[in-house]
Amino acid sequence: MKISLPHLLLFFLLFVASRVSPEYTRPDPRPLIFRPHYRSDAEPQQVHISVAGNDHMRVSWITSDKKVKSVVEYGKTPGNTRRRPPERVLRINTSSTVQVKSTM
Repeated sequence: MKISLPHLLLFFLLFVASRVSPEYTRPDPRPLIFRPHYRSDAEPQQVHISVAGNDHMRVSWITSDKKVKSVVEYGKTPGNTRRRPPERVLRINTSSTVQVKSTM
């Protein structure tokens, strides 16, 4: 039986592919980093801004103060901002999610 180069190459690739492990071993988690929050409890500690559709933004944040009002100030230039009460606020513990319709 004559062994051709394409057959030999195919056998070699199948052999190598069978020896490569497809499993992924996740590394151990890194230690948590806690940073002190030196501002008032009304100041947000984490802010996440994301696009929500063609003309909406979603702004969410976490505060330590459970009684602080949820207000977003936005604008194109600093000092020239609009204060907008949220159209929809979802409060879970001390976090807020606000959806703002973009008018810029």
